[in-house]
Amino acid sequence: MNIFKRIFRIGQAEIHSVVEKMEDPIKMTEQGIREMRDDLNQSLEAYAKVKAMAIRSQNSVDKKKEEAADYERKAILLLEKAERNEITIEQAENLAKEALSLKNQLLEEITELENQVIIHEKSANEVHKNVEVLKFNINKWENE
Repeated sequence: MNIFKRIFRIGQAEIHSVVEKMEDPIKMTEQGIREMRDDLNQSLEAYAKVKAMAIRSQNSVDKKKEEAADYERKAILLLEKAERNEITIEQAENLAKEALSLKNQLLEEITELENQVIIHEKSANEVHKNVEVLKFNINKWENE
């Protein structure tokens, strides 16, 4: 029984020796750096996508604000035309109400989009922090 334990220990020691020879610390570090660079590239791509979504959402907010202001101006113009007797008061009031209801719909959409912008900006900031951590770790390991 003792002999089998000794043979097993010798075999185990030889296996550990072979594994240690295969695990070159420099190669392992280089592989780790390559993997971190891949992660960095993926993180940068994710950051660009999230930032683009935030910018698109902000542009939509700006566009909808302009449209809402335009509907408000149209409602005022309709009421002014009614005062000048260019159109009937009933027509002006109906069209002005419709324009103002469209404006209110746009204002609701603006509120929703502004919430999305906030969410996208938070996500972009988190991804940016991760990118900075990865850059720091890559530089640290490359210097070592």
